[in-house]
Amino acid sequence: MSTNNSKHKIAIIGAGLGGLACASALHKHGFDVHVYEKAKDFRPAGGGLGLLPNGLRSLDAINPGIVAEIKNSGSQVQQSISKSTQNETIRISPSNRYEDKYDFPFITIWWWRLQQILASNLPTNNIHLNHRCTGFSQDDEGIDIYFDGQDKVRTDLLIGADGINSAVRASLIGDGEPRYLQSMSWRAVTKCDQKVLNPGDFVVIRGDKEFMYLLHVGDGDIAWLYRERSLNPYKSANEDEAKSCVLDKIAQWGEPLRFLVEATPSERILEGGICDRQPLDSSDFSRHVEKREWFAVYFREPSYFLYLEVSSSKSFNPCLIVSSDKPVGQRLRRRRRLWP
Repeated sequence: MSTNNSKHKIAIIGAGLGGLACASALHKHGFDVHVYEKAKDFRPAGGGLGLLPNGLRSLDAINPGIVAEIKNSGSQVQQSISKSTQNETIRISPSNRYEDKYDFPFITIWWWRLQQILASNLPTNNIHLNHRCTGFSQDDEGIDIYFDGQDKVRTDLLIGADGINSAVRASLIGDGEPRYLQSMSWRAVTKCDQKVLNPGDFVVIRGDKEFMYLLHVGDGDIAWLYRERSLNPYKSANEDEAKSCVLDKIAQWGEPLRFLVEATPSERILEGGICDRQPLDSSDFSRHVEKREWFAVYFREPSYFLYLEVSSSKSFNPCLIVSSDKPVGQRLRRRRRLWP
């Protein structure tokens, strides 16, 4: 552990996959890193996700051996299958090319299980639940982070990994609400005796203006995601209504596909609009960075790019820029990084 690094306290807002992976990397380099999460506990939540070789390689660099743990907790994809809404197979593509070409496989896993794996890489006392960030302020000496119903925290560096409705981004940039992408989704993880996919299958069903993903996520659990184009977002009155909504939309689909949704407990189904953030234009970005020289550390989140900007004018005087503007990030990445 670097003695110099251990002097600096880093706070990460959000114990999702991005926040925990970042915290694990910083902890490995000897930084005193703490994660603050608004949830009161790490209960089973989220949907299924796929980890391609580049993601697994990044996690392996943080913690050699973690890929084996992810394999044991998830499912290695052997083939990708395209099906019609009547459950008819259209195309099969083997997935062993990933491991043959990149040395890492394609793995599907439940979001919650991957969260547990990443959290286990950190000391228990460094993860603080029931801490909903409401904003921050900063001066020449550091940053004060404010929480709902909790004491403020003083830190040297703040990283916002708190999702599409980031309180850190709101305090720093103040660019309003996320942009709705005219698409709604319903997703769930469930156990049932289904007849749609076998272990190792990754299935995509495409309709006219809709599609569904089906994947094994380990321990006999099946994850599904249904998404359709919708000009306006909406929210069902309750969980049962959300389930009925999906069943109505796939009423003409093949029986095995309908059964998978019917067998899913209503409380497991997550409904929501698909959103992203508008890119920062050059003038917005320059307003935050023009006064200093900056180092950049690059992370990737599902809906945006996250750039950590640290001023070189002082030994440790940080700021955070969140942007989905890839060219801006590419320009920054050509400069020297704080942590190689």
